[in-house]
Amino acid sequence: MRRIVSIGRCRGIAVVFACCVLTAAGSAPAASAESLTLRDGEGRMSLVLEERGGGISLAELRDNRARRNVILPGAALWTLALRDSSGTERILSSLDAGAPLRERVSPGAAVLSWVWDDKLSPVAGGRIRATLFLTVEDDRARLRMRVHNLSRTWSLREVSFPRLELTALGGSDEDDVFVFPCAQGKLIRQPLRKNVDFGQVLESLSQLMGLYPNQWNTMPFCTMYDREGGLYYAAGDPLAAAKYLRARTAADHSRLTLETVWPAEDMGIPGNDFEQTGEVELRFFDGDWFDAAKIYRSWARENARWWPALGDRGRMDTPDWLKENVVWVLGEYSPELPERCIKLQQYLDVPLAVHLYRWHQVPFDVGYPHYLPPKAGFAEVVKKLQASGIKVVPYINGRLWDNGTEEFDTVALPGATKQENGKPYIERYGTPAENVPMCPASKIWQQTVRDMVLTLVGPKIGVDGVYLDQVAAMSPVLCFDPSHGHPLGGGNWWLTRGYWPMLENLRETLRKQYPQAVLLTENNADPYLHTFDAFLNWTYQYNAPLPLYPAVYGGTIQSYGRYFSGNQKLNRMKIAQMLVYGDQLGWMGPEIINETETAAFLKAACQLRAGLLPFLSWGEMARVPEVPGTIPPAPASWIVTKGDTPEPDSGLQRGAWRASDGRTAVIFANTLDEEVSFEWVMDAAGYGYGKSRVRVTDFDGMEKPVEVRGAKRIPVRLGARTIRAFIAAPVE
Repeated sequence: MRRIVSIGRCRGIAVVFACCVLTAAGSAPAASAESLTLRDGEGRMSLVLEERGGGISLAELRDNRARRNVILPGAALWTLALRDSSGTERILSSLDAGAPLRERVSPGAAVLSWVWDDKLSPVAGGRIRATLFLTVEDDRARLRMRVHNLSRTWSLREVSFPRLELTALGGSDEDDVFVFPCAQGKLIRQPLRKNVDFGQVLESLSQLMGLYPNQWNTMPFCTMYDREGGLYYAAGDPLAAAKYLRARTAADHSRLTLETVWPAEDMGIPGNDFEQTGEVELRFFDGDWFDAAKIYRSWARENARWWPALGDRGRMDTPDWLKENVVWVLGEYSPELPERCIKLQQYLDVPLAVHLYRWHQVPFDVGYPHYLPPKAGFAEVVKKLQASGIKVVPYINGRLWDNGTEEFDTVALPGATKQENGKPYIERYGTPAENVPMCPASKIWQQTVRDMVLTLVGPKIGVDGVYLDQVAAMSPVLCFDPSHGHPLGGGNWWLTRGYWPMLENLRETLRKQYPQAVLLTENNADPYLHTFDAFLNWTYQYNAPLPLYPAVYGGTIQSYGRYFSGNQKLNRMKIAQMLVYGDQLGWMGPEIINETETAAFLKAACQLRAGLLPFLSWGEMARVPEVPGTIPPAPASWIVTKGDTPEPDSGLQRGAWRASDGRTAVIFANTLDEEVSFEWVMDAAGYGYGKSRVRVTDFDGMEKPVEVRGAKRIPVRLGARTIRAFIAAPVE
């Protein structure tokens, strides 16, 4: 017998599944198959849960407009991992949740309950109550999970929820695209044919490097789409709890598994609960990765704890000098550094800042955090640079304490992150030093960071800001030291009780005492956005790059930098990418002035960025301009990650940015040693102008304006190593 319970034509369907589990040593009662279909009237999405063989699974996630189910049925919708005091581990799954004993459907809600009369342990019983909240509205579903653990012996380790098994869209993956937030963003075509493994657990260092937030999982959303539309999957969480957003291609390439895995708070303590913050959103949408990015941007603007206050010139709490800066030098301290930087500044003729390394007496990655006192003459070098209008921001590490320092055991150890066995985590970086990541919730580390920053920006040294390495690059550490006052293991405490109060309090002090001082960090995990003024995105140099992050956060924070090599052609690619992505340029040594062609290309990019600050510095990213046809690839490839096939990027880098006054700047950068000619499809509606008439002018004012209504192909010719920008504005 198969009974269908259908809820339709009701806005905002709320569905609650209350799963009471009295441990699962035996089998659940047999049950007939039942399905629950959730759909908001004639809405685009319908969601079908099926109970069969003693459990539930997601049978359909259907796009009614495209007339297709995007998942393979039968997979567990959630799993709970538990461990008892003896070390025995168990997995509870929605597939063995049992048949519903009660079922109630009302105009706005449905409740299903499952009960087991077995026990997780034959000696000590307990109860686990898992509650699922689902809402379906038009084209989207929202999902949330809570686990109430009444067990006396079992501790909840992690919750995997929700899990989807995506199949080829429309029955063929020929035009399928999967996009996920690795560094700036990464795009994979025909993902079912590739070995996708995003968010994997990497046991390097002390970290589980797939754990959001970190540099390889910068935002908790991803999308898969084709020409008919796509599915947006986001673990929207205003408090940014530690979680894995994972995507893996099956070994037989039949499906792509998406899941969010939440490490539980107080793991290791019997009877611990789980309360998901925020909601997972599944949404069908039309368009591509850029449209998915705008969905997440809208969510972040309305919900995220880290969204900053914005004005007509971007971040209101960031000094103007940083927003107007154009280029960064990666400098190592020496008495000759000012002369070299000043020479480059005069050549480029734009505002310049120095990111300063090796100014401290201890070796790099050794002896941290004993940076002070600095090397002799450091304060004088800072003043020489500043006298020429060059800003100076020195390096310190925002996480590590060398356990070989004299006072580590007595001062640092109480505030160090601890493993479950009570020993501190250890990280090694190519030196003999054993560096310990400090717990940001500990008072000793909060005070240590505060004292270092205030000493550096204070009157004796007077730098213009401080760079705190690794903070937004590395994953949260699952710390198990109860003396720190945070939940053990997972949860959102790494930020809510750690780096957020630490850095918010520090920023408040800086605003009062040193209002022009800034804080910078490595890479771009999004929940750190409001605590820093700029991100050093040096890892934006991987295969199949995509400006997913700037599409979400353009105008909310300054970004800068790529890692430069001795390859001039590749360096030009990086300069061009920075420009069209809206980044401040550079993070190269001042000796780049000796690379004639690259220096000339850099100067052109700097001059253009300086002229486009309302667009690139505090504007919002617009859709990347469409250029039909084939552009020759650049002869140099990016760094290739494991599993990638080298794919040199296009020799024509391009981007578009919209200013607050409604104008749009469209930029084309030819990195090749040859001229390129192409047609740019200027779509007025795609840039938000609707049916209005739009005038397109050359930024340098050298060609006759072109007027566009609707879409028009505009021929463009770019000489070798040439950059060109156009300004589009509605005709009044």
